[in-house]
Amino acid sequence: MKKGQEKKIKKFPVAFVTKKSFHSNGDYRKTGISNLTGRYVTLEGNFAFASGIQEMLIQIHTGIIRAFPAMPSSWKDVSFEQLRTEGAFLISAERKNGRVKHIEIISEKGGVVMMYNLFENNKFTTDKNKLVNRNGEILLITLQPNETIVFKEN
Repeated sequence: MKKGQEKKIKKFPVAFVTKKSFHSNGDYRKTGISNLTGRYVTLEGNFAFASGIQEMLIQIHTGIIRAFPAMPSSWKDVSFEQLRTEGAFLISAERKNGRVKHIEIISEKGGVVMMYNLFENNKFTTDKNKLVNRNGEILLITLQPNETIVFKEN
């Protein structure tokens, strides 16, 4: 993340989100972030902001899930619960002191999950005796419908 972007992420909801969660098209609190100070309200700005935060927490490209792909260096402790990815998977994850500690995958319809291995030195355990195929930095996990697997840092 480029220098200054983290500050903008923190300032956006303060300057441009009203108490009723609408997006103001101007710096209605007059914090100095923008010369526009109108109170014209819309929803799409907030949706874009939320989408951006979600992309910082989890991404799936070419079918491979990656948790915490774009965290600012100062966000050492971050977690999320049940964010949906392609393939009907619900992902929860926790990061402490900048290291991934826990990832939970719930498969709603069953299938193969491909996930970047984010555990330092490839050291993790799972809550089940599942065959987790370690294909380099990619983990391949086969889950049945409504099955859950939990990974924890070793």
